Amino acid sequence: MTFVRLDAVLSGSRSDDTIVAWRNETALTLGDLRTAASGVARMAAGAKNAAILCRDSFHFAAAFLGLAHAGVEPILP
Repeated sequence: MTFVRLDAVLSGSRSDDTIVAWRNETALTLGDLRTAASGVARMAAGAKNAAILCRDSFHFAAAFLGLAHAGVEPILP
């Protein structure tokens, strides 16, 4: 098993075109994940903690990575 630091997922050297998930028949790329996570990080800036409530695993990953990037503690109800 290979472990990757969370900050490396968002700022790593992998191409934005790398496919990380599928929704129906649409490919979601690392660029999409980085954009979504950056948006979460901006919205959560300054917060101490935030709850993640997502049915979609891609949105969950974006929220988790965004909160981690912003230094916000995720709460998983």
